[in-house]
Amino acid sequence: EECPEVATQDYSDVEDIPIPSQNRDEDSTDSNSSNEEESSIVVEETETTESEEEKEEEVQVASTINYSFTDVDSLLYVQVFKDASAWGSGLSHDHVMRAANFTGNVQYNIDDISACTFDFSVPVEDLRVDETAMRQYVGYGDSINEADRATIRDHMLSTTQLNSSSFTEITFASTSCEIDAETLIITGDMTIRGTTRTLSFDLDFDASNEEFFMLGSINFNHSDFNFEPYSAFGGFVKNSQPLSISFDMIGFPE
Repeated sequence: EECPEVATQDYSDVEDIPIPSQNRDEDSTDSNSSNEEESSIVVEETETTESEEEKEEEVQVASTINYSFTDVDSLLYVQVFKDASAWGSGLSHDHVMRAANFTGNVQYNIDDISACTFDFSVPVEDLRVDETAMRQYVGYGDSINEADRATIRDHMLSTTQLNSSSFTEITFASTSCEIDAETLIITGDMTIRGTTRTLSFDLDFDASNEEFFMLGSINFNHSDFNFEPYSAFGGFVKNSQPLSISFDMIGFPE
């Protein structure tokens, strides 16, 4: 089938991929090394100087905070994998699409998990396809020239795939949250190509008054959303069923 007409996209590589988990690891290393000698003193002072007023504040119920996420600070991407069993698999590639201009919100209360909500919307036509920097980030170890990337993008947005001419967004809206130690278990409704499915996934997270960090992925199949993986030349080259949407994100209170 013919590919839909889509807006011209800049295929230049992203210069600075936001990777919150990497920044947190670096900050943690710096903090540990600088505070190592002071830690025992700090603990001792806290035990001896804590006032009654501070103790009362500790038992107060926390408020629910709404955190917003953007592509300026956060990384959200989709991976599509080639079918290694296809005859022409040596001529095809795994793919990665970085989400741009998405909107995301998480509501969270450290004392009340029932207040948790998780909502994201990704504009389909703003998916950045196979940027060299992103291919390196996910470990593909190769690059794809701009002309081929434009062709791949047209295939992914075609009526047999994401069908961007009719369905402009990929969305997720939570229906429940559970917590297990440092893992947040999200259940909710994902909508792709007008089809909605209920999915659950785990997130490593850290919530504070200043920021909300989360790291994890959602794994599913093309067939879950009523379409088949891309194929060409009678199946000589084709993609496999599994898809993955990954989060490495940091949000801030609105």
